[in-house]
Amino acid sequence: MRNRKLVSLFESVSNGNARSLLQYTEKIITNGHLDTQKIIETIEKEGSYTIADHEAERSLLYGDYQHYDPKGAVFINVFDLRHSDPIEHFCKLLLLDFLNRSYSSGIQHGYCRLKDIVNYSSQLGYTVDYTKEMTKELLQFKCCKTSTREDSLGDGDVLIGITSLGRYHINVLVKKFTYIDAMVIDTPIIDETVRSKINDTKAITERLERAEIFLNYLNGCSNHLQDEDAGNVWKKISSEIGSDISGIRPRIKKK
Repeated sequence: MRNRKLVSLFESVSNGNARSLLQYTEKIITNGHLDTQKIIETIEKEGSYTIADHEAERSLLYGDYQHYDPKGAVFINVFDLRHSDPIEHFCKLLLLDFLNRSYSSGIQHGYCRLKDIVNYSSQLGYTVDYTKEMTKELLQFKCCKTSTREDSLGDGDVLIGITSLGRYHINVLVKKFTYIDAMVIDTPIIDETVRSKINDTKAITERLERAEIFLNYLNGCSNHLQDEDAGNVWKKISSEIGSDISGIRPRIKKK
């Protein structure tokens, strides 16, 4: 396959399952979010067409719907929250980052104990119950795996490990405009002033502006994080999102 980023995407979403790989491949190439007119014109002109990774991601983000729907989505909304607490926007994101660092360290074969996850999360200001709820969500979306049943985390010694899909979220997907563009409508925004500026639109220029408003909102929420290292995790991600948005504008002007 010519597009190595697309190969990485397929490998990640399938979590090593060949059947899932075939299902996701079919889902992407038959999805209504692909610009079939553009594909046909390119094939007629050049003889072939290579699907861009952002096109495949968009297909998996939206499925057969106009907007992101968490019930049938492959990807999880890491910015979702349950209460009017700004730091909740970052809980799943920081849990994925923690699990990813544990995976990279190679200690305990990339797994870590639930009690260690809870202790880390508690230092950031999250309650034990909320941390367990968010961990269950990550399990349900196959962003992490466990040594016990998903609906029962068991005691604090149960082992939790990040999956290839989880690593794709934290290392690639969350840093892209494509992902932010999908999550902005699904994410509850607790600032009324910002919420009034988030509108449903199809125009790419307006979606870019909307993404920047959402990003600035999240930047403001990150100021409530109690841990400097956690804040730096978001700052780095935020910077890459901003760069991705900035890089899209010149391409739009050329078109």
